[in-house]
Amino acid sequence: MSRASLTLGATGQLLTLRIQDEGAGFDPEGMRGQPSLGLSSMAERIHLIQGKFTITSAPGRGTTIEVSVPLAGLDQ
Repeated sequence: MSRASLTLGATGQLLTLRIQDEGAGFDPEGMRGQPSLGLSSMAERIHLIQGKFTITSAPGRGTTIEVSVPLAGLDQ
């Protein structure tokens, strides 16, 4: 059984979401150039609101996705 955790927090003017699992993981470098809309769509949407999107993963070590977005200007 794989476990996952989700953390959402705000520090100053930055909202951060972290999703981490203990699943199979994958090689992010090996995914470059592969036809995949999921990860690239998430990264593109975060970029549009001046956020930061990172993925850390390795085969057999799970995956962590972290998204940080500035709070200033999001309520307009």
